[in-house]
Amino acid sequence: MSGIDGSESDPALPAPRTVIVDEKPLIREALKIGLEECNVSVVGCSAPGVEATASVLRERPDVVVVGEGVSGAGLLYARDLKAAAPEFRIVLFTSIVHADATHLEDLGLDAVIGKHLGLAEFAEVIGAVAKGLTPRAQPVEPPPPPAQEPDRVMTLMASTLTRREREVLELLAAGATSDQLAEELSLSPHTVRTHIQNIMSKLQVHSRLEAATFAVRHGIVVAPGRDQLAG
Repeated sequence: MSGIDGSESDPALPAPRTVIVDEKPLIREALKIGLEECNVSVVGCSAPGVEATASVLRERPDVVVVGEGVSGAGLLYARDLKAAAPEFRIVLFTSIVHADATHLEDLGLDAVIGKHLGLAEFAEVIGAVAKGLTPRAQPVEPPPPPAQEPDRVMTLMASTLTRREREVLELLAAGATSDQLAEELSLSPHTVRTHIQNIMSKLQVHSRLEAATFAVRHGIVVAPGRDQLAG
């Protein structure tokens, strides 16, 4: 079977050893779980910085997978690691749309891919880079997400939501205000704020609107009509 790099995949080959570096613990853990199901051996997970470098130097992985992150700290870390230790192969993954992705590859990174890729494709890229191959360029700007098949990483993120947080999310998707949430669920305003903050943190979004949009798009909740709030 042909992989992303155009070569024939060999199931007998050992799993590529990988260290994951990302700012968000939830992203690191979700990637670890998903990639290990796709025959990638994750030997370390850290945030960008001294701890990640220590893990890379200790484990000597085939590939270092670095998330760019909203702040760009991952990109800076990947650049510095490649400059200091060019023997390591680095894959940068990003959800940020860049006008010119080749500018990132000029930093010496071995592959730059979008976070929208499925885990199987992601694992193929890691395997190709581990073998010293150059995968075909991966688009950085994600296509519209499929309506009925949410990305598995997103599904893992959503699975961390509690029953109460899902109830809050359903009402947010219906357009409920904080006062309506408190009244409908018999919660204090402070508790409502806490649930909303937890939801945004777990889904890696930055506003109530993003959380509601994310939840409906990925099938976490079905948006009810606003008249349901009164019922």
